[in-house]
Amino acid sequence: MKLLDHQVVRDKILENLKLLSVPSATGTENIVADRLEKRLRELNLEVQRQPLIGDLNRRFNVIGVRGENPKILFSTHMDTVPHWGHIVTEGFKLINEEIYMRGILDTKGQLVSLLTALEFSQRPVAIALFSDEEKDGRGSDTFLQLGTDLFNLRDLIGAIVLEPSELKVATSQWGNLEFEVWIGGSQAHGASLKGDNAIHKMIDLISKLKEIAKRRSLVLSVGRLEGGFDPQVVPDQAFSVIDLLFPIRTSDIYYQIVEEVIEVLRNSGASWRIVSSDPPIANEEEKLSPLIQTLSEAFKSIGLSMEVTEYTAWTDAQHLIELGIPTVILGAGPLHLAHTRWERLKISEIIKLTELIFALIEGVGNREG
Repeated sequence: MKLLDHQVVRDKILENLKLLSVPSATGTENIVADRLEKRLRELNLEVQRQPLIGDLNRRFNVIGVRGENPKILFSTHMDTVPHWGHIVTEGFKLINEEIYMRGILDTKGQLVSLLTALEFSQRPVAIALFSDEEKDGRGSDTFLQLGTDLFNLRDLIGAIVLEPSELKVATSQWGNLEFEVWIGGSQAHGASLKGDNAIHKMIDLISKLKEIAKRRSLVLSVGRLEGGFDPQVVPDQAFSVIDLLFPIRTSDIYYQIVEEVIEVLRNSGASWRIVSSDPPIANEEEKLSPLIQTLSEAFKSIGLSMEVTEYTAWTDAQHLIELGIPTVILGAGPLHLAHTRWERLKISEIIKLTELIFALIEGVGNREG
């Protein structure tokens, strides 16, 4: 297999990054989707738009194929979280060989690696780029329901969902239970010793949820907590958005724990709405084996060793595994910086991922499995 010139790859990375450096928060990703569709056609892929089922914003997935009988499906999403105070307000900035931009980790840097690798190879490849991953996962859910006629899913040895993983190969994905909670109280002057403090009641509820998380080895994330105006008035309303993360080892008791959480919510007197609920998911080891072997060889071909891990966040891998495709999660950079105001990614890491994807497309990823 030929080796890639890092300087040439770096120049292509920055060129492709400019293509994607427009805002694409969930609900507004069609501009980036249009650009990706055009670019994939320029790279000699046959491309189809796949409209999201029931989507009022008329968003669509971009599905592509080049050549016959590709063995690996490369997938990621085109939307990002909102700006949320990122230090770069427009486009991207290159500082000390790190790219700062909203969505560079999740997942525009991964997309750039894919586009760049596609420029250096003309071998068979299958692509699925989804909308709405950061909200409801409706893009990959549409793919789950409709599939595609561009290539035969049964011919694939597997799929690689490109998400930040520090180039570790995640063969399973944690579950989650995300919900919104409202708790009421009664107002009174803050110094009157009267009233019913809704914030205190919310804190008590969160404490009970923390107890469940500790006892069941879950991870509790309180992402939003609102209520009240001033210490001089007892708040009569409180609102919170809470996420519980379920490690793979809780797969068999996921629904039992969910019922336990709902019972606590009922007893608190709160109103709630479940935003998302997905049990942990893992591949069947025997079916995954050909993809893992292929990945291991690809890592070796670029001088790296492969490390296997679990993925702690929800991704479109959920729906691909449900579709029966052996699927792993893999990408450049650390997950913990994604969604933050300091989201950034080293060019050197994008180059490494580009080399890995190129190795998979050009060589080991296209043998008969």
